[in-house]
Amino acid sequence: MVICLPQVGQERPRIGVVLVGGRSPLRVRWEDDGSEQDVVLDNQYKLAARHSLRYEWLLDPVAVGERIRADLAGAIIRSIEDGQVLDSRGHQDLLHVYGINLENATSAWKEATKRIAKRSDIRINRKKQYIWEPPAPPVGQLSPGTSATPEVEPEPAPIVQPEPESGTPANDQPPIEADAPEPEEGDPKSPGVDDMPQLADLIRQAAQAPLRTAVGLGRRSDSELSNLLIDLPDGQHARAAALLLPVPRDLPDAGRLGSAEVAETMLHAAADELHAADAEERVAAGWLLRRLAEAAVLTPASIASLARVIRAADAGPADIDAAVRVLAELLALTRPAETATVPLDVVVDAVSAMPLRPGSGRAAVIVAVARLWPDQVADTAWWRGASLTDVVDCAEGGLGGVTSLESVGERVIRPLVNAALVKAASRRALSHLLGLPAEFARQLPAGAVAGVFRRIGREDPTVAGWVAELSDTERADALRRDAAEAQKASAAATARAEAASQEAAGLLDRSERLEEMLRRDHDEAVGLRSAQERQIRIDVVRSLAELAAEVEELAADSTGPDVLIDRVRAMVAAHGLEPIGAAGADAAFDPAAHKPIAGRPAPGSQVTVLRPGYRWRTLDDVLVIGKALVVKQ
Repeated sequence: MVICLPQVGQERPRIGVVLVGGRSPLRVRWEDDGSEQDVVLDNQYKLAARHSLRYEWLLDPVAVGERIRADLAGAIIRSIEDGQVLDSRGHQDLLHVYGINLENATSAWKEATKRIAKRSDIRINRKKQYIWEPPAPPVGQLSPGTSATPEVEPEPAPIVQPEPESGTPANDQPPIEADAPEPEEGDPKSPGVDDMPQLADLIRQAAQAPLRTAVGLGRRSDSELSNLLIDLPDGQHARAAALLLPVPRDLPDAGRLGSAEVAETMLHAAADELHAADAEERVAAGWLLRRLAEAAVLTPASIASLARVIRAADAGPADIDAAVRVLAELLALTRPAETATVPLDVVVDAVSAMPLRPGSGRAAVIVAVARLWPDQVADTAWWRGASLTDVVDCAEGGLGGVTSLESVGERVIRPLVNAALVKAASRRALSHLLGLPAEFARQLPAGAVAGVFRRIGREDPTVAGWVAELSDTERADALRRDAAEAQKASAAATARAEAASQEAAGLLDRSERLEEMLRRDHDEAVGLRSAQERQIRIDVVRSLAELAAEVEELAADSTGPDVLIDRVRAMVAAHGLEPIGAAGADAAFDPAAHKPIAGRPAPGSQVTVLRPGYRWRTLDDVLVIGKALVVKQ
């Protein structure tokens, strides 16, 4: 089984069944929703046999930890029955994983050996490893719940190794001497008590397999390891001390490293070795990360290897975050001319499994990437697994310069706020969305926000009242816009009237010359015609002047839209103008009187009038001056 440990904000771990894979990545089907995923075993994803002690401890470390401390020897027996094939040191280290100190673990092992001696179903192999062999049922008799069909022997449970976490006590004492495993020829992981290899041989081994070498050294005592460094020249001391960097336990000399070249050589070799590393070697890689982060001697040339080790190492969250911070610092030190050589795909793979929190190593990496690779930071891989709350918190905690980028807003923030809009179902969720920082609020679609108001308003009377009030305001704004358009139309009509007046003046001058020529014969007719034309012009100008004055007066008095409309219609009706419909009214579509804004409504279909039109009715004719603008219902 694979257990996904809960991150901040999650209530419980996820449990998944391994479908495919002997090494990482593993194909896992999650039991909570049936989805499948490829996972790499790291600080979040842990492997355990179902119903084993480790399985129960990962699911509830507090309660199971109390049970373990209440019966340490029983916990060792339970681990053997779970299929943990370990020697005495391995079982004591396993108790160390559960938070038991070395002294208590040693005492527990002594008690466990007494119990084991009384049991016939636990044997010791030639490597001094303890194996549980449950007795087979008598012939013809089956245990409850079993069938006569032979079953495939289950795979052994995963062997658990100690994880380097900050604050763990030193584990620098050898196990009980009588239980020490005997070395096998050619096995670098099981050196004997008195066969410490020569320093030159260890350095050659570490050049190819530093983690495997460190696991073997981890089984040595402090005095044996200290002897490696005695009386060495300065030129050799740094290279010899580097052997201790991945040793998976606290050592007094493991941090004495001053050479960046030696550190980076060790890191490059460890990154290559992790392609086929076992659990012990991944733990050693975690200790290597911790010590390199403390030494602070790496250069940007080690970015790729550091990222690969971060991705595969088995270490505590604090150690991984410290290593990611170092990675961010190295990225920030990269010169622009070297950016093309940095494998961003390896970097993003290393940090994307880390939680995105204000001040975290992952946030620092994103800031560095935004400075040197601004076109890459909007890639969703950098933000994988981060929630809207995570990104908002980081934006307010130092990531604001990145979240304000337009590309990040479109590709990262917009999908997050849209997802939050879809899930919003309460006034609290609505207030959270409305209170987002400006760069986040800009990504909220106005129409979608209005839809959320209406959706929540169906269940919440308070929000329903807001929606009703906002709707009335929108209608008032629409009427104000119509009034403004009417004012613009009036001004245009006045301008046209002035133009007509100027044109009439020209015509008057021309008619006066004609009148002079025909005065003798048509004095009376010409005078009458002149008076009539003048009266027509006066009537037209007076009507326009009255309309303009009336609209301006009503607007200055803040007269309501309904009164303004009635007064204007009364004035134009006096000149034979009739309105076609009223704004907001329903009508049957008439192509001769209506003009649709979009589409082609069928004659007689129901439409809504947005802006009325006008007809001019004379004694012998009716003329449509302007059609009404309508929209299909």
